[in-house]
Amino acid sequence: QGSSFKDYLTSNIAFVNKDTAPLYGLDASKYGTDLVEATVDGTQRPGFLTRLGFLMNFASYTRTNPIYRGAFISKQVLGLNVPSPPPGAAQTPLPTDADLDTNRKQVDAQTAGNGCASCHHTLINPPGFVMEAFDAMGQWRTTESDGVALDTTGDVILADDADPVHMTKPADLMAAIASAPGAAHQYVSKVLSSAYQREADPMDACTVNQLAAKMAGSNYSTLNLIAD
Repeated sequence: QGSSFKDYLTSNIAFVNKDTAPLYGLDASKYGTDLVEATVDGTQRPGFLTRLGFLMNFASYTRTNPIYRGAFISKQVLGLNVPSPPPGAAQTPLPTDADLDTNRKQVDAQTAGNGCASCHHTLINPPGFVMEAFDAMGQWRTTESDGVALDTTGDVILADDADPVHMTKPADLMAAIASAPGAAHQYVSKVLSSAYQREADPMDACTVNQLAAKMAGSNYSTLNLIAD
């Protein structure tokens, strides 16, 4: 419909039914079993990363998972160089000390080890912490399940070798990604891989750079990208 890359990060359009409407804060009685277009709160839910599909899939069974969400955003959306975790990292238990009264504090402590902190505390955890405004089901929240106030701030790195940018809420992060050249470049690379049905190759660099430059224009849509 003529939408652009930036619209994926900023649109307040969602597709909901009677089962998912309450999770978006909408009246379930106005919807049936089929998914239909709806308008959600743009101050809370701009873009696809604030939709249930992403939020629920990148969460743990009983709690949010800032590591899953943050790693996807940094590596897959922003295209940052995020090294693979050391062997056994996934088995590191979540601390349960009494003073760690929020999921954020627990994850921060869980990833404080020498082999983890350099990546987690700079590239992975910060965007995941900003997304803590959504619970494991994708519902908007302002407190933890036990009533403790949330801290959704984070100093997010948007490009390799760039200084972090301070964010306070998901809308800040979505706006920053929408304007990040690296995210546009990554998006073009992903579309190219899908179109050619293969992984991106260094030989594609010129094509990706040219298309990403076109995407910086104000009237360049995803349809234009596919056609080019």
